[in-house]
Amino acid sequence: MGVERSNYTEYVDWNIIIMNLTPTQAKDAGISPRNLSYLKTKTQNNEPLGLHDDTRKKLLKTIKR
Repeated sequence: MGVERSNYTEYVDWNIIIMNLTPTQAKDAGISPRNLSYLKTKTQNNEPLGLHDDTRKKLLKTIKR
């Protein structure tokens, strides 16, 4: 039996995605250099990110390429 793929939650580690993101990838996804810098600083300082939905969607676009 087991669990079907549609019946479980997949968690995303935003910190890894943000720290591996290059300025070119961010630009292609629609993330401004200023926002990228802000996210990287927050991640490096272990501060809560508080991502907006549109930023989350843009970040997810970068890993699906």
